[in-house]
Amino acid sequence: MFDANFFSGNRSRLIESLPEGVVVAIAGHGQLQRNGSNTYDFRQDSSFWYLSGLVEPDLVLIFSAERELVLLPKRDASYRTFNGEIKIEELVRNSGIPTFIEADWAKGLKSELADAKCIFSLLPIAPYISQAGIYVNPARQRLGSVLNEVLPKHQIEDIRPHLGRLRMIKQPIELAAVKQACDITTAAFESIKNALPTFKSEAEILRAVKSEMFRAGADDMAYSPIAAAGDSSTVLHYHLHNRQISKHDLILIDAGAEKNFYASDITRTYSVSSPTTRQQAVHAAVIAIQKQALNLLKPGLNLKDYEKAVRDFAAGQLATLGLKTDELSIKKYFPHSTSHYLGLDVHDSGDYGQLHTGVVLTVEPGIYIPEEALGVRVEDNVVITDSGYDNLTAALNKELY
Repeated sequence: MFDANFFSGNRSRLIESLPEGVVVAIAGHGQLQRNGSNTYDFRQDSSFWYLSGLVEPDLVLIFSAERELVLLPKRDASYRTFNGEIKIEELVRNSGIPTFIEADWAKGLKSELADAKCIFSLLPIAPYISQAGIYVNPARQRLGSVLNEVLPKHQIEDIRPHLGRLRMIKQPIELAAVKQACDITTAAFESIKNALPTFKSEAEILRAVKSEMFRAGADDMAYSPIAAAGDSSTVLHYHLHNRQISKHDLILIDAGAEKNFYASDITRTYSVSSPTTRQQAVHAAVIAIQKQALNLLKPGLNLKDYEKAVRDFAAGQLATLGLKTDELSIKKYFPHSTSHYLGLDVHDSGDYGQLHTGVVLTVEPGIYIPEEALGVRVEDNVVITDSGYDNLTAALNKELY
């Protein structure tokens, strides 16, 4: 689906957005240990793929207005036996990059960047993201350390703001990939909903979600899916999936397929049997909030103003449910933002200022009432158009049962 023209075009547009004469140096991801000598399934860094199309680990991409090259890691005979040979001609064809050099990072970077006046790179971020509770891939940290060691006097700037703005506005081929991912996820959700009364546990639903995604054509899961019953649905990033399902439960399913590196991110909340009046009321309130949010979407909309307007409207819906609406209570019952960008990452890069045509984002209000063991979230994926928005997941109905 994506060819060298896409990746070379991204490199050219990025260089055009930077000061004259700079060089870009970016590290791809490395493999991460799962246990023993086994690794987790490898997934390339999104920005590195966006600029190169290369999916091999431990690469460094270097490019400027005048040249483009990739540093390849040195691989011994044992590694090549177990993992295969790197086919340079295939890498050139896929990326449009003419030069691949086998060298360790220190020697290669010192040799290729010694004359650079300014280097732009994806600067290291914290090794551990406390809010998300995850460790980050160490590749950027490693590149930053090597650059500081071998080129201590060079000016190194962060390219993330420039690259984020570039990735934020999707090209037609990217929108097609996101739509594919959304269609796959929609098909999987429809299958799951039809079979919902047969499931006895969250774990069974989770397995079915993954199975249906791949059956429908997913390359991978865009993120770890959620299948939360009852009180589990009030945990935003629930991951245990160890609860049995009661006939009175609501089931919150949050899942997205990845196709051609692009993500979808859909949430629906379903009733196992006949929902209670209270469950219907909370679900209706979430639907009303989402409709209000969708009505606001258009190019030029300031996202900060949008989130405030949605939150103010949500406060009114909380009041109709008999819930408190002071600041702390709103944060408790309506705790997360309504929208985030979507693309190569499920929480995609971009400037969270004004919306532009071609931006893809989620619209996912949720109300969570822990004391009632009740959580409802509904999430769709939309692309901003010249006249407003297009709902990429409109085909999936939002009925509670």
